[in-house]
Amino acid sequence: MIRRGTMKPERLALCFALGLFSFFIPENASALQATTVGNNFACFQESDFEDLVKFTVAKDYGSMTAYVKQKKCFMLKEGLTVKVLKSPGMFGGKAQCAYQGVKFWTYREALKDYK
Repeated sequence: MIRRGTMKPERLALCFALGLFSFFIPENASALQATTVGNNFACFQESDFEDLVKFTVAKDYGSMTAYVKQKKCFMLKEGLTVKVLKSPGMFGGKAQCAYQGVKFWTYREALKDYK
């Protein structure tokens, strides 16, 4: 007999099995990987990347150069395999990635061959 407020045995077994299954899934199992496209900018902070996009639109090359000299932003090398932490999605323009543990933000166009 099942008392009110308790879980049915079938549901309890399913919850237990799902919990046990999720214990064995690696933490990064759903992480995407991508390959970088050269000659694209990336920045360590999201706000700096957003500033860089504004500088690009305004053709403010002095500010862009200043961010690179201050080591806030850098040019991506071609062909690096990176882990995509925050995907740009279908309509987004930026993505957060990591390469050897270093996180950065870049353009959607700076990534290819998602896996």
